[in-house]
Amino acid sequence: MARKPRYIELAATLRKAIAGKKYKVGAQLPTEHQLCEKHDVSRHTARAALQVLEDDGLIERRPGLGTTVIATGEPSSFTQPLGGLDDLLQYAHEARLKTHRTETVTLSPAVARRLGAKRGTRWLVLHGVRIADGKPIAATSIYVSDVLGAKPSDFKNAAKAVTEHIETRYGVSVAGITQTITADAISKNDATTLGVTADRPMLRTIRRYFDAAERLFVISDTRHPAGAFKYEMTYKRTPTAK
Repeated sequence: MARKPRYIELAATLRKAIAGKKYKVGAQLPTEHQLCEKHDVSRHTARAALQVLEDDGLIERRPGLGTTVIATGEPSSFTQPLGGLDDLLQYAHEARLKTHRTETVTLSPAVARRLGAKRGTRWLVLHGVRIADGKPIAATSIYVSDVLGAKPSDFKNAAKAVTEHIETRYGVSVAGITQTITADAISKNDATTLGVTADRPMLRTIRRYFDAAERLFVISDTRHPAGAFKYEMTYKRTPTAK
């Protein structure tokens, strides 16, 4: 799996320290120079990490007065680098799935349309929440194709991501992912599950996982309430051949 940019790692370290009250609201963060020495990073990396925290509303930087913590970042949030397939698979590792209900469904036309799947097909559905830093950040439903012959007990207490568990047990691995992102209002059920107010804005991410033969075998429908998730992209200029 591709390593995250160094400034993202540093921002995550500082965010965790703030959430853990090492740096309380009103406290000063180390200076850029101190961060460089402590974490062995460049000045540019330290500055970029602080910019991430400032954009998230956790700190305030004022010339001559240093960097002040202004919020703890609760509720917990998750930053997803938006890059290649490895970056997308990262989410299942860092935001752990806790399943609380399973069922087998036949997709209605409306649900099939939303998921980008064929209506009338049967799927095992794992309903649960994603946990990051010990807190629920999203409600999620993972659909496993009935063609695999999977049973709810196959995923009980599974330590791996669902797609990795399928690869180990059934020999079917992820060769490609398509992703659809939409904005909506969170449902009453999801709001209750996550402990947030109903009709709060949410970010819905539907991912469709395909094998090497381009067969759809897993779909994840994940709903993050506003403030609990963001995507981040890094662009680099490609040198022009002379």
